[in-house]
Amino acid sequence: MGKEQTFIKVYYTGRLKTVILLILFLCVVPAVVFGFGQQEERMDEAKQLFLEKEYDKAMAVFTEVWRTDPEKKQEVQAYLDEIMRRERRMNEIKEEIKTELYDNKNIEATVLLIDELRDIDPNVEDFIKEIDKGIRVVYNFNLFNKIMDEALVLLTAGKYDDAVKKYYEAFELHREEFYENSAYGNIIQSAVRLFIQQTQQQMAAYVAQAEKAGTASAKLTTQLSSSAWDAALKQVAVVHAEYMRLLDYRAQVKDLGQKIIEQNEQIKKTTGSGRGDNFLFYVYQTILGRINKDTEEGLFFVIEKHWEQMQNREEPDIRKAADSLYVQAKQVLNTNNGERIKILFSQAEKLYAAGADIVFEYARLVDGPSPVDLNTAENERVKLKYPLYVYYISRAEESKIYPRLFARRETFNTLKTTFNALNDIKDLKKLSALRLSIQTETDALFSEKNIWLQREKIFEAMPETEVLMQASLVSAKEVTAYVNALLTDYAKLMKDNAVKIASLEYAPLLTELEDKEKRFEQGVALRDIPGVDNGNFKYPTRAIGLYKSLITEIGDFDKKLVDFRTNWEKEDETVQSQPEIQKLLSDVELLQARVDALKAKLGPEIKATQAQQLDAQQRRDKGLDEYNRAKAFAARNDFKNARGRADEATVALRDSLLYEEDAGIRSILEKELPEFSSESVIAWRNKIIDDVRNAINQSERFTNNTQFNEAEQVLLQAENSWKQLDEGENTEITVALERVRFAKEYTNSRFIESTHPMYGNVTSWLNLANQYYNEGLSLLKQSKTEDAKDKFNQALENIRNIRKDFPYHEESSILELKIFKETETKPVFDLRFKTEFDRVNGKTDAPALATLENLYAINPKYPGLEAAREKALIANRIKVAAVSPQAIQNSNILTDRAQGLIRTPSLDNYKTAQNLLNQALTINPKNTRAQQLIDQVNKALTPYGKDLTPADRQILVQVDAAYKAGNRPLAAQLLRPLVAKYPANTEVLRYKGLLGL
Repeated sequence: MGKEQTFIKVYYTGRLKTVILLILFLCVVPAVVFGFGQQEERMDEAKQLFLEKEYDKAMAVFTEVWRTDPEKKQEVQAYLDEIMRRERRMNEIKEEIKTELYDNKNIEATVLLIDELRDIDPNVEDFIKEIDKGIRVVYNFNLFNKIMDEALVLLTAGKYDDAVKKYYEAFELHREEFYENSAYGNIIQSAVRLFIQQTQQQMAAYVAQAEKAGTASAKLTTQLSSSAWDAALKQVAVVHAEYMRLLDYRAQVKDLGQKIIEQNEQIKKTTGSGRGDNFLFYVYQTILGRINKDTEEGLFFVIEKHWEQMQNREEPDIRKAADSLYVQAKQVLNTNNGERIKILFSQAEKLYAAGADIVFEYARLVDGPSPVDLNTAENERVKLKYPLYVYYISRAEESKIYPRLFARRETFNTLKTTFNALNDIKDLKKLSALRLSIQTETDALFSEKNIWLQREKIFEAMPETEVLMQASLVSAKEVTAYVNALLTDYAKLMKDNAVKIASLEYAPLLTELEDKEKRFEQGVALRDIPGVDNGNFKYPTRAIGLYKSLITEIGDFDKKLVDFRTNWEKEDETVQSQPEIQKLLSDVELLQARVDALKAKLGPEIKATQAQQLDAQQRRDKGLDEYNRAKAFAARNDFKNARGRADEATVALRDSLLYEEDAGIRSILEKELPEFSSESVIAWRNKIIDDVRNAINQSERFTNNTQFNEAEQVLLQAENSWKQLDEGENTEITVALERVRFAKEYTNSRFIESTHPMYGNVTSWLNLANQYYNEGLSLLKQSKTEDAKDKFNQALENIRNIRKDFPYHEESSILELKIFKETETKPVFDLRFKTEFDRVNGKTDAPALATLENLYAINPKYPGLEAAREKALIANRIKVAAVSPQAIQNSNILTDRAQGLIRTPSLDNYKTAQNLLNQALTINPKNTRAQQLIDQVNKALTPYGKDLTPADRQILVQVDAAYKAGNRPLAAQLLRPLVAKYPANTEVLRYKGLLGL
């Protein structure tokens, strides 16, 4: 609009300048003389043009007359002045038209000014056409506001259907203009048409939903008025759901309005003018309300206002019904009809909660926070509802707490009955549990009280004009009073129960102290003089243990006394001041004095007992030390020193028993030392057998990890150990040594140890060879063949340095083959590969195996290579050949036969079994069962199992005589040392079976 005004001002200002310049021009141009008659005619022509309002033509003729007829100058000047005056007036009228139309929106004044403009100059139709467009826009604008104002009146009056129809009238403004505008395209126009259709559909659905909600509301009103509470509670949920569906339609309509705004914004961007479409401008305001108005209006607010009117109509009925139920529930609160109380309060609470939900929806409606937070709920609607919301919430909480308080009253009656039943029963556990229950209920009541005291403060801070708040304040004080009455009853019960508990807590303290005093005397008897339970033996260690436990227990007991005093001294004044409690606190002080006296006696007694314990320990340690030395000598087959140390051990251990009895020491004296000689030898032999087995297994692990030196050392140690048994050659060790030594020799020829004197030189040559090889590969990729060959030759020169001293060296040998593969043509290299393979194929010596390994590294899939390599590895015992199923079966058969022989112990059977098992292991070295059995047989074949000495044979004669005489105990006594000494002797084993040992 601004640009148009500027353009018109410039245009009309230009015309005035033209007239002025024309006059100035005439003043300086010489006059041309015309005839008198002709001058009159020109003057009449100018006047006629003036009357016809052809001002430009009239000015030209008047100017000619003014120049040619001096007598007419004054008259001409008058006409020229009038023309200029009219020109100025036309410009003024045009400006006034724009002001009245665009600024003041006054169409009537605009039309009058147009008439005046036409009266001055009929040649302004182009200008008027433009103004006519503006008039139409302003007319529609005014009409839009008129429609919106009339609809608002209907909306405010609650005539929602009429308001919707009135709003629909605004949908026609500029409608044709929008759909006839080809610049928008079908997509935008179709989308807008769909949005408007959807809006009308949602509004139609809202009308139907409002009717449905009204029907549900009427039903609820009937139920509430007839006190049909259960049905009403269900119907409240139904009504609430129906109302919520209305808000859903509101949300849909709001969203559609927003989509139309988005379409209008898109048009602004598309046209580039920054101006939207008039039709869309009015449509979205019709839905969402005028943008320059704070009034709640538009289709969006029709639903909202209708919803609010329904809620406002429904809420008082719900509040009235809830208040009625609440009053009824309060009236029956002091009866014993708990079920009735629970039902009435529950129904009231649900109705109050429903009312609170209704009020809370106002906050949801305005997209605000919870109405409980008044400071942030800036919407006036929410603020007005806040007292009502608080009233509902408070009454709902009251309806929930009264049944709880009634239940706590019932609980109190139950607890009191329980206490009366326990009053004559000394059951501290039950009384303590009862006290805990009383305390739990009391704490819960205090929590409830604090909540309602806080509520009182909130309600007291509310304005006295808030009737609902004052009602809530009265109700909160009633709740607090009810809680206080309950707390008084619970406090009395707590006091009575506390007195009973305190007396029961004191009794075990006295009994516990008396028990500790008796146990102290038992400790004195244990370390000093014969007692009832300990015979002539002394037990200072037991006494020390008893004393130490007493010290710990007394510390705990001290804490119990302190806890008793502390717990009851910090009790509530009503409990602590009871005479019974004061008497018990005084008695506890007496117990403390007795505890202190007991602690004073414990110190010296512990010191004397520890000295006695030390004497016993020193002699016991010496005896055990000598016994351990004897066993060490026996392990080295030094039986003379072993027996001497055993005698020393016997003396020391017997002396230790004079100071303190020890079942373990007595067992050593009476059983272990007599059997020591035979058992130590058997243990020594068995250990060697186990060590040999472990060594064989360990050597196999070392071998598998190519740790051949370690494997050889382990096997040599095992071989030396085995020789001590005097059992001949151990074939497992022999075979393992052969395998390890060959593998060691072969490996040393293939790999250079870091300790070898040539290790540094070999490493340097090998690094250079690899470097030249890689450089050669790089040059080959660049097609620099001759340079690559030089590098490969340098690599081969370093490899030859290594192979002089280490002809089988693995890494350099393989690298040499790689170089040949790169430098020779494929046929030549393949021939070289085949020649080498044919040369060693079928051979199993070390050079052949080395060559096979090198070839395998280059081409493991070469026909026959893997099989030849496998054969060489097995032949040289570097790899163990897989055992055939037949071999496994044969080995198992031999093992089964050996196991059958062992079941009948005898020297001959053991020797035969040993031979069978050696054969089984030769066939299948992995036969773990044969390994276990041969170790078992070797352990049984002790040197003493071969034959009895003359003296031992004489003892065996005595065993036979006693057995035949029927004196089995004597026979068993004589036989036991022989069993220990000759565990594999056939004759001894026969008598062992007869005597069942």
